[in-house]
Amino acid sequence: MAEEKKVAKAFNPDDLSPLRRKILLYTGIYVMVFSSGLAFGWLSFSIILTREGHFEDECTEKELDEDGQCDSQQEIFAQIYGLAHPLLWVGEFVGGLILDRYGQKQASAFGVVNIFIGLLLSALSPKSNFFFLLAAQFFTNLGASPVLMGTIPIAFTTRKPETFLSLFEGLLTFSLITVAMMEIIHRNSDLSLRTICLSYLVVLAISLVMIMFLY
Repeated sequence: MAEEKKVAKAFNPDDLSPLRRKILLYTGIYVMVFSSGLAFGWLSFSIILTREGHFEDECTEKELDEDGQCDSQQEIFAQIYGLAHPLLWVGEFVGGLILDRYGQKQASAFGVVNIFIGLLLSALSPKSNFFFLLAAQFFTNLGASPVLMGTIPIAFTTRKPETFLSLFEGLLTFSLITVAMMEIIHRNSDLSLRTICLSYLVVLAISLVMIMFLY
């Protein structure tokens, strides 16, 4: 009985038309590229935070360099990264539980919702609030792995499952390019971090809608 329940939640290639398989594949690629990378782009994100003066009050005038940053400030960013990093593993575990019990749609949706919350908190974070920014990164990291775990089954609907399995796994880290693009936009425009993050929430909302209706 339990086995039948699991099979019912998985994509069955024999039940999918060629068009449906392509839609699933392109949806999976979109979701991976534009969702999970936010957990891996902390270096670029911390550059934006530095530019906007987050934790600048930790620096003395003597410590500030030409780029407006100091060691104390960068140490705080390193602490946030180090404390939030284990949530990537927690996300793998939680994502596996959701995948087993509810299926790939729910696993991916759980991931995107957490990333959405994390980005929203980042947008609203006060400039000197360590725990607010830490919570933002907690949610972001917690969501990354479930997005991948919910997307992996799509690879097995194709004629070359190993190839597309490798593609999805590679996109998990390749997608950090999205945060690099945020940094470039921030550097070359008058847009604030808050504006960029709130705008990107639309991209994540599209991912969530695609997951709910196309997975």
